[in-house]
Amino acid sequence: MNSIKSYIEVIKVRNVFLLSLMTFFYSLTFYTTVFTLFLLERGLNYFEIFLLESVLSASIFLFEIPSGALADRFGRKKVIVLSMILFAISTYIVAVSHSFLWFVVESILYGIGVAAMSGADSAMIYESLKKKELADHSFSLISSAASLAMIVSLPLGGMMAAVSLELPVYITCISLTVAVLVALFLRETQVSDEDKPVKKSIRHSLGYVFKEHPFLFYFQCIQSVASGFIFSLWYLNQPLFLEYNIELKFFGWIMLAVNLCITLFVLIAPTIRKKIGSLMVFLLTILLPGVSFILIALQPGWIAGLLLFGLAFIIHSINGPIYRTFINERIPDQDRATTLSIISFVGSVVGMVIKPLIGWMADFSLEATFMVMGVVMVVGALVVPMIIGKLRAI
Repeated sequence: MNSIKSYIEVIKVRNVFLLSLMTFFYSLTFYTTVFTLFLLERGLNYFEIFLLESVLSASIFLFEIPSGALADRFGRKKVIVLSMILFAISTYIVAVSHSFLWFVVESILYGIGVAAMSGADSAMIYESLKKKELADHSFSLISSAASLAMIVSLPLGGMMAAVSLELPVYITCISLTVAVLVALFLRETQVSDEDKPVKKSIRHSLGYVFKEHPFLFYFQCIQSVASGFIFSLWYLNQPLFLEYNIELKFFGWIMLAVNLCITLFVLIAPTIRKKIGSLMVFLLTILLPGVSFILIALQPGWIAGLLLFGLAFIIHSINGPIYRTFINERIPDQDRATTLSIISFVGSVVGMVIKPLIGWMADFSLEATFMVMGVVMVVGALVVPMIIGKLRAI
Protein backbone atom coordinates (compact mmCIF):
# COMPACT_ATOMS: atom_id res chain seq x y z
CA MET A 1 0.00 0.00 0.00
CA ASN A 2 2.83 2.41 0.86
CA SER A 3 4.40 1.65 -2.51
CA ILE A 4 1.15 2.47 -4.33
CA LYS A 5 0.89 5.78 -2.46
CA SER A 6 4.47 6.56 -3.41
CA TYR A 7 3.73 5.96 -7.10
CA ILE A 8 0.63 8.16 -6.91
CA GLU A 9 2.74 10.88 -5.32
CA VAL A 10 5.48 10.80 -7.98
CA ILE A 11 2.95 10.76 -10.85
CA LYS A 12 1.70 14.12 -9.54
CA VAL A 13 5.17 15.60 -10.12
CA ARG A 14 4.86 17.34 -13.50
CA ASN A 15 8.26 16.46 -14.90
CA VAL A 16 8.14 12.85 -13.73
CA PHE A 17 4.73 12.39 -15.40
CA LEU A 18 5.81 14.08 -18.65
CA LEU A 19 9.12 12.20 -18.78
CA SER A 20 7.22 8.95 -18.25
CA LEU A 21 4.83 9.86 -21.08
CA MET A 22 7.71 10.91 -23.31
CA THR A 23 9.56 7.68 -22.51
CA PHE A 24 6.47 5.67 -23.43
CA PHE A 25 6.21 7.25 -26.87
CA TYR A 26 9.90 7.12 -27.78
CA SER A 27 10.01 3.49 -26.60
CA LEU A 28 7.19 2.52 -28.99
CA THR A 29 9.71 0.98 -31.36
CA PHE A 30 7.43 -1.34 -33.30
CA TYR A 31 10.30 -2.73 -35.35
CA THR A 32 12.31 -4.06 -32.38
CA THR A 33 11.05 -7.63 -32.74
CA VAL A 34 12.28 -7.96 -36.31
CA PHE A 35 15.03 -5.32 -36.49
CA THR A 36 17.79 -7.87 -37.04
CA LEU A 37 15.80 -9.46 -39.85
CA PHE A 38 15.07 -5.98 -41.24
CA LEU A 39 18.78 -5.14 -41.33
CA LEU A 40 19.66 -8.51 -42.85
CA GLU A 41 17.05 -7.90 -45.56
CA ARG A 42 18.61 -4.51 -46.23
CA GLY A 43 21.89 -6.31 -46.99
CA LEU A 44 23.81 -6.20 -43.70
CA ASN A 45 25.47 -9.16 -41.97
CA TYR A 46 25.82 -9.84 -38.23
CA PHE A 47 29.28 -8.25 -38.05
CA GLU A 48 27.96 -5.06 -39.67
CA ILE A 49 24.91 -5.04 -37.39
CA PHE A 50 27.00 -5.16 -34.24
CA LEU A 51 29.52 -2.78 -35.82
CA LEU A 52 26.66 -0.28 -36.02
CA GLU A 53 26.26 -0.72 -32.27
CA SER A 54 29.92 0.20 -31.92
CA VAL A 55 29.37 3.28 -34.09
CA LEU A 56 26.48 4.13 -31.78
CA SER A 57 28.73 3.67 -28.74
CA ALA A 58 31.46 5.79 -30.36
CA SER A 59 28.96 8.57 -31.01
CA ILE A 60 27.81 8.43 -27.41
CA PHE A 61 31.47 8.35 -26.37
CA LEU A 62 32.22 11.61 -28.17
CA PHE A 63 29.14 13.56 -27.09
CA GLU A 64 28.36 12.09 -23.66
CA ILE A 65 30.38 14.46 -21.50
CA PRO A 66 29.85 17.68 -23.51
CA SER A 67 26.08 17.10 -23.54
CA GLY A 68 26.02 16.71 -19.75
CA ALA A 69 28.02 19.90 -19.29
CA LEU A 70 25.66 21.74 -21.65
CA ALA A 71 22.67 20.46 -19.65
CA ASP A 72 24.27 21.84 -16.47
CA ARG A 73 25.06 25.15 -18.13
CA PHE A 74 21.97 25.82 -20.27
CA GLY A 75 19.28 23.59 -18.79
CA ARG A 76 18.02 20.01 -18.89
CA LYS A 77 14.92 20.69 -20.99
CA LYS A 78 16.76 22.07 -24.04
CA VAL A 79 19.04 19.04 -24.16
CA ILE A 80 16.18 16.56 -23.72
CA VAL A 81 14.15 18.19 -26.52
CA LEU A 82 17.21 18.03 -28.79
CA SER A 83 17.58 14.35 -27.91
CA MET A 84 13.99 13.58 -28.92
CA ILE A 85 14.42 15.40 -32.24
CA LEU A 86 17.54 13.37 -33.02
CA PHE A 87 15.75 10.12 -32.14
CA ALA A 88 12.99 11.02 -34.58
CA ILE A 89 15.36 11.97 -37.40
CA SER A 90 17.40 8.78 -36.96
CA THR A 91 14.26 6.66 -37.24
CA TYR A 92 13.25 8.45 -40.43
CA ILE A 93 16.67 7.53 -41.82
CA VAL A 94 16.19 3.86 -40.85
CA ALA A 95 12.94 3.85 -42.78
CA VAL A 96 14.54 4.92 -46.06
CA SER A 97 18.09 3.52 -45.81
CA HIS A 98 19.35 0.74 -48.07
CA SER A 99 23.10 1.01 -47.50
CA PHE A 100 25.45 0.41 -44.60
CA LEU A 101 26.75 4.00 -44.73
CA TRP A 102 23.28 5.49 -44.18
CA PHE A 103 22.80 3.20 -41.20
CA VAL A 104 26.12 4.54 -39.89
CA VAL A 105 24.70 8.09 -40.15
CA GLU A 106 21.58 6.93 -38.33
CA SER A 107 23.67 5.37 -35.54
CA ILE A 108 25.69 8.57 -35.12
CA LEU A 109 22.58 10.75 -34.78
CA TYR A 110 20.90 8.29 -32.44
CA GLY A 111 24.08 8.14 -30.36
CA ILE A 112 24.13 11.92 -29.96
CA GLY A 113 20.52 11.70 -28.81
CA VAL A 114 21.34 9.01 -26.26
CA ALA A 115 24.31 11.04 -25.01
CA ALA A 116 22.11 14.10 -24.60
CA MET A 117 19.54 12.14 -22.60
CA SER A 118 21.89 10.17 -20.35
CA GLY A 119 22.66 12.82 -17.76
CA ALA A 120 19.87 15.31 -18.39
CA ASP A 121 16.86 13.05 -17.75
CA SER A 122 18.20 11.54 -14.52
CA ALA A 123 19.21 14.97 -13.25
CA MET A 124 15.80 16.45 -14.10
CA ILE A 125 13.95 13.62 -12.37
CA TYR A 126 16.07 13.78 -9.21
CA GLU A 127 15.91 17.58 -9.03
CA SER A 128 12.14 17.62 -9.58
CA LEU A 129 11.54 15.62 -6.40
CA LYS A 130 11.01 17.42 -3.12
CA LYS A 131 11.22 14.04 -1.39
CA LYS A 132 14.44 12.40 -2.57
CA GLU A 133 13.38 9.11 -0.97
CA LEU A 134 10.90 8.77 -3.85
CA ALA A 135 13.73 8.58 -6.40
CA ASP A 136 13.51 4.77 -6.62
CA HIS A 137 9.81 4.97 -7.47
CA SER A 138 10.39 7.76 -10.01
CA PHE A 139 13.08 5.86 -11.87
CA SER A 140 10.99 2.67 -11.68
CA LEU A 141 8.03 4.54 -13.16
CA ILE A 142 10.16 5.73 -16.07
CA SER A 143 11.45 2.20 -16.66
CA SER A 144 7.91 0.84 -16.45
CA ALA A 145 6.77 3.33 -19.09
CA ALA A 146 9.43 1.94 -21.42
CA SER A 147 8.38 -1.64 -20.65
CA LEU A 148 4.70 -0.79 -21.17
CA ALA A 149 5.59 0.67 -24.57
CA MET A 150 7.28 -2.60 -25.42
CA ILE A 151 4.19 -4.52 -24.31
CA VAL A 152 2.14 -2.49 -26.78
CA SER A 153 4.64 -2.36 -29.63
CA LEU A 154 6.07 -5.88 -29.69
CA PRO A 155 2.96 -7.88 -30.64
CA LEU A 156 1.71 -5.11 -32.92
CA GLY A 157 5.15 -4.89 -34.50
CA GLY A 158 5.16 -8.64 -35.10
CA MET A 159 1.79 -8.45 -36.82
CA MET A 160 2.91 -5.47 -38.92
CA ALA A 161 6.08 -7.34 -39.90
CA ALA A 162 3.97 -10.22 -41.17
CA VAL A 163 2.62 -7.73 -43.71
CA SER A 164 5.92 -5.93 -44.36
CA LEU A 165 9.22 -5.58 -42.48
CA GLU A 166 9.19 -1.86 -43.32
CA LEU A 167 5.74 -1.08 -41.86
CA PRO A 168 6.81 -1.20 -38.16
CA VAL A 169 9.56 1.33 -38.89
CA TYR A 170 7.15 3.77 -40.53
CA ILE A 171 4.73 3.60 -37.60
CA THR A 172 7.60 4.16 -35.14
CA CYS A 173 8.33 7.46 -36.90
CA ILE A 174 4.89 8.67 -35.78
CA SER A 175 5.39 7.70 -32.12
CA LEU A 176 8.74 9.48 -31.96
CA THR A 177 7.20 12.63 -33.40
CA VAL A 178 4.69 12.58 -30.51
CA ALA A 179 7.59 12.15 -28.04
CA VAL A 180 9.13 15.37 -29.38
CA LEU A 181 5.86 17.24 -28.75
CA VAL A 182 5.59 15.91 -25.17
CA ALA A 183 9.17 16.99 -24.40
CA LEU A 184 8.27 20.59 -25.24
CA PHE A 185 6.00 20.74 -22.15
CA LEU A 186 8.73 19.83 -19.63
CA ARG A 187 9.53 22.43 -16.97
CA GLU A 188 13.17 23.42 -16.49
CA THR A 189 14.61 22.42 -13.11
CA GLN A 190 18.06 23.92 -12.97
CA VAL A 191 20.18 26.22 -15.08
CA SER A 192 23.57 27.30 -13.77
CA ASP A 193 23.39 30.87 -12.50
CA GLU A 194 27.14 31.27 -12.70
CA ASP A 195 29.10 31.80 -15.89
CA LYS A 196 31.09 28.61 -15.31
CA PRO A 197 33.00 27.41 -18.38
CA VAL A 198 31.94 24.02 -19.71
CA LYS A 199 35.56 22.82 -19.56
CA LYS A 200 35.72 23.63 -15.84
CA SER A 201 32.56 21.61 -15.15
CA ILE A 202 34.01 18.67 -17.07
CA ARG A 203 37.34 18.82 -15.22
CA HIS A 204 35.59 18.96 -11.86
CA SER A 205 33.37 15.97 -12.66
CA LEU A 206 36.25 13.94 -14.11
CA GLY A 207 38.17 14.46 -10.88
CA TYR A 208 35.15 13.41 -8.81
CA VAL A 209 34.71 10.12 -10.68
CA PHE A 210 38.29 9.08 -11.45
CA LYS A 211 40.36 10.55 -8.59
CA GLU A 212 38.08 11.07 -5.61
CA HIS A 213 35.80 8.05 -6.08
CA PRO A 214 37.32 5.59 -8.59
CA PHE A 215 35.01 2.78 -7.49
CA LEU A 216 32.21 4.64 -9.30
CA PHE A 217 34.25 3.96 -12.43
CA TYR A 218 34.83 0.28 -11.56
CA PHE A 219 31.18 -0.31 -10.79
CA GLN A 220 30.05 1.35 -14.01
CA CYS A 221 32.39 -0.93 -15.98
CA ILE A 222 30.76 -4.05 -14.51
CA GLN A 223 27.27 -2.61 -14.95
CA SER A 224 28.00 -1.71 -18.58
CA VAL A 225 29.32 -5.16 -19.46
CA ALA A 226 26.27 -6.83 -17.90
CA SER A 227 23.83 -4.39 -19.52
CA GLY A 228 25.58 -4.74 -22.88
CA PHE A 229 25.21 -8.52 -22.76
CA ILE A 230 21.54 -8.24 -21.81
CA PHE A 231 20.98 -5.68 -24.57
CA SER A 232 22.47 -8.09 -27.11
CA LEU A 233 19.43 -10.31 -26.52
CA TRP A 234 17.38 -7.86 -28.60
CA TYR A 235 19.51 -8.96 -31.56
CA LEU A 236 20.32 -12.54 -30.65
CA ASN A 237 16.76 -13.52 -29.68
CA GLN A 238 15.66 -13.73 -33.30
CA PRO A 239 18.28 -16.26 -34.50
CA LEU A 240 17.84 -18.06 -31.17
CA PHE A 241 14.07 -18.36 -31.71
CA LEU A 242 14.69 -19.61 -35.24
CA GLU A 243 16.98 -22.30 -33.81
CA TYR A 244 14.05 -23.33 -31.62
CA ASN A 245 11.90 -23.52 -34.80
CA ILE A 246 9.56 -20.80 -33.55
CA GLU A 247 7.56 -19.06 -36.28
CA LEU A 248 8.13 -15.35 -36.92
CA LYS A 249 4.55 -14.43 -35.99
CA PHE A 250 5.17 -15.60 -32.40
CA PHE A 251 8.30 -13.48 -31.82
CA GLY A 252 6.31 -10.43 -30.72
CA TRP A 253 4.11 -12.45 -28.37
CA ILE A 254 7.12 -13.99 -26.67
CA MET A 255 8.67 -10.58 -26.10
CA LEU A 256 5.27 -9.30 -24.94
CA ALA A 257 5.21 -11.94 -22.19
CA VAL A 258 8.77 -11.06 -21.19
CA ASN A 259 7.97 -7.34 -21.03
CA LEU A 260 4.82 -7.89 -18.98
CA CYS A 261 7.02 -9.57 -16.39
CA ILE A 262 9.65 -6.84 -16.70
CA THR A 263 7.02 -4.15 -16.04
CA LEU A 264 5.90 -5.93 -12.86
CA PHE A 265 9.45 -6.45 -11.57
CA VAL A 266 10.49 -2.88 -12.33
CA LEU A 267 7.48 -1.54 -10.38
CA ILE A 268 8.34 -3.65 -7.33
CA ALA A 269 12.08 -2.90 -7.60
CA PRO A 270 11.96 -0.29 -4.76
CA THR A 271 10.26 -2.83 -2.51
CA ILE A 272 12.83 -5.48 -3.39
CA ARG A 273 15.65 -3.06 -2.59
CA LYS A 274 14.04 -2.23 0.74
CA LYS A 275 13.76 -5.92 1.68
CA ILE A 276 17.12 -7.30 0.52
CA GLY A 277 19.28 -4.19 0.16
CA SER A 278 21.21 -2.67 -2.74
CA LEU A 279 24.09 -5.14 -2.50
CA MET A 280 21.90 -8.21 -3.05
CA VAL A 281 19.98 -6.46 -5.84
CA PHE A 282 23.16 -5.73 -7.78
CA LEU A 283 24.67 -9.15 -7.05
CA LEU A 284 21.63 -11.19 -8.08
CA THR A 285 20.73 -9.09 -11.13
CA ILE A 286 24.16 -9.78 -12.62
CA LEU A 287 24.78 -13.31 -11.33
CA LEU A 288 21.46 -14.96 -12.23
CA PRO A 289 21.35 -13.68 -15.85
CA GLY A 290 24.94 -14.88 -16.20
CA VAL A 291 23.96 -18.36 -15.06
CA SER A 292 21.01 -18.27 -17.47
CA PHE A 293 23.33 -17.48 -20.38
CA ILE A 294 25.57 -20.42 -19.50
CA LEU A 295 22.58 -22.77 -19.39
CA ILE A 296 21.28 -21.45 -22.75
CA ALA A 297 24.69 -22.22 -24.23
CA LEU A 298 24.28 -25.86 -23.18
CA GLN A 299 21.39 -26.07 -25.68
CA PRO A 300 18.40 -27.07 -23.57
CA GLY A 301 15.02 -27.75 -25.15
CA TRP A 302 13.04 -24.82 -26.52
CA ILE A 303 10.85 -24.53 -23.42
CA ALA A 304 13.80 -24.37 -21.03
CA GLY A 305 15.64 -22.09 -23.43
CA LEU A 306 12.77 -19.59 -23.55
CA LEU A 307 12.41 -19.65 -19.76
CA LEU A 308 16.13 -18.95 -19.30
CA PHE A 309 16.00 -16.22 -21.93
CA GLY A 310 13.09 -14.56 -20.10
CA LEU A 311 14.77 -14.97 -16.71
CA ALA A 312 17.89 -13.11 -17.87
CA PHE A 313 15.82 -10.17 -19.14
CA ILE A 314 13.41 -10.03 -16.20
CA ILE A 315 15.88 -10.36 -13.34
CA HIS A 316 18.25 -7.77 -14.79
CA SER A 317 15.39 -5.29 -15.26
CA ILE A 318 15.36 -4.69 -11.49
CA ASN A 319 18.91 -3.38 -11.72
CA GLY A 320 18.26 -0.21 -13.76
CA PRO A 321 16.09 1.98 -11.50
CA ILE A 322 17.98 0.94 -8.36
CA TYR A 323 21.31 1.72 -9.97
CA ARG A 324 20.17 5.18 -11.10
CA THR A 325 19.04 6.05 -7.57
CA PHE A 326 22.17 4.55 -6.02
CA ILE A 327 24.42 6.67 -8.25
CA ASN A 328 22.39 9.90 -7.85
CA GLU A 329 22.60 9.54 -4.06
CA ARG A 330 26.38 9.70 -4.37
CA ILE A 331 26.67 12.71 -6.69
CA PRO A 332 26.55 16.34 -5.48
CA ASP A 333 24.01 18.72 -7.05
CA GLN A 334 26.80 20.82 -8.55
CA ASP A 335 27.52 19.54 -12.06
CA ARG A 336 25.14 16.59 -11.55
CA ALA A 337 24.34 16.12 -15.25
CA THR A 338 28.02 16.35 -16.20
CA THR A 339 29.03 13.74 -13.61
CA LEU A 340 26.21 11.41 -14.69
CA SER A 341 27.30 11.84 -18.29
CA ILE A 342 30.88 10.92 -17.41
CA ILE A 343 29.66 7.77 -15.70
CA SER A 344 27.56 6.96 -18.78
CA PHE A 345 30.59 7.77 -20.92
CA VAL A 346 32.41 4.87 -19.27
CA GLY A 347 29.53 2.64 -20.34
CA SER A 348 29.83 3.90 -23.90
CA VAL A 349 33.51 2.95 -24.04
CA VAL A 350 32.76 -0.52 -22.70
CA GLY A 351 29.90 -0.95 -25.19
CA MET A 352 32.09 0.21 -28.06
CA VAL A 353 34.54 -2.58 -27.24
CA ILE A 354 32.23 -5.51 -26.48
CA LYS A 355 29.47 -5.13 -29.08
CA PRO A 356 31.49 -5.98 -32.20
CA LEU A 357 33.01 -8.88 -30.26
CA ILE A 358 29.51 -10.20 -29.58
CA GLY A 359 28.64 -9.88 -33.27
CA TRP A 360 31.89 -11.53 -34.33
CA MET A 361 31.27 -14.48 -32.00
CA ALA A 362 27.62 -14.76 -33.07
CA ASP A 363 28.67 -15.11 -36.71
CA PHE A 364 30.52 -18.29 -35.69
CA SER A 365 28.40 -19.76 -32.89
CA LEU A 366 25.43 -18.56 -30.84
CA GLU A 367 26.13 -21.15 -28.15
CA ALA A 368 29.75 -20.03 -27.67
CA THR A 369 28.58 -16.41 -27.51
CA PHE A 370 26.15 -17.15 -24.69
CA MET A 371 28.75 -19.20 -22.82
CA VAL A 372 31.37 -16.43 -22.92
CA MET A 373 28.86 -13.76 -21.87
CA GLY A 374 27.59 -15.94 -19.03
CA VAL A 375 31.02 -16.67 -17.59
CA VAL A 376 32.03 -12.99 -17.73
CA MET A 377 28.83 -11.94 -15.92
CA VAL A 378 29.28 -14.54 -13.17
CA VAL A 379 32.87 -13.40 -12.57
CA GLY A 380 31.76 -9.75 -12.56
CA ALA A 381 29.03 -10.47 -10.04
CA LEU A 382 31.56 -11.91 -7.58
CA VAL A 383 33.41 -8.57 -7.51
CA VAL A 384 30.27 -6.53 -6.76
CA PRO A 385 30.21 -6.94 -2.93
CA MET A 386 33.69 -5.41 -2.56
CA ILE A 387 32.83 -2.45 -4.80
CA ILE A 388 29.52 -1.73 -3.05
CA GLY A 389 31.33 -1.76 0.29
CA LYS A 390 33.62 1.01 -0.98
CA LEU A 391 30.80 3.08 -2.51
CA ARG A 392 28.68 3.05 0.64
CA ALA A 393 31.26 5.32 2.25
CA ILE A 394 30.43 8.14 -0.20
